[in-house]
Amino acid sequence: MFFLLFDALQNFVNAMGGIMLFFFPFLSPIGFFMVAWITAVLSIAPQFNIIFYIVICVILIIAGIIINSYWPGDKPIGGKSKYDEDLFEESSSNSLDLQSDKEEDPL
Repeated sequence: MFFLLFDALQNFVNAMGGIMLFFFPFLSPIGFFMVAWITAVLSIAPQFNIIFYIVICVILIIAGIIINSYWPGDKPIGGKSKYDEDLFEESSSNSLDLQSDKEEDPL
């Protein structure tokens, strides 16, 4: 039973390898770009000064908070979001169907 686990794991790894080979032309330029800009930054930035990286981390967190406060995603329209309006329309149509069923049934 334990050896069957290795076969299933090998099949999973083969499937993941096939997916990665399929996406290689799309992912490799991104990887080369990431390596290039990180190498450029590390050549300029101090490598053994932890305070520098803590300051960058704090700046990124504060920027993320500010950006998410100004652009939080889908804003409600007129106090209600579009999703709430869709739910209201769906629930009202379902309630009308239930009321019409009750009116047709004389008992």
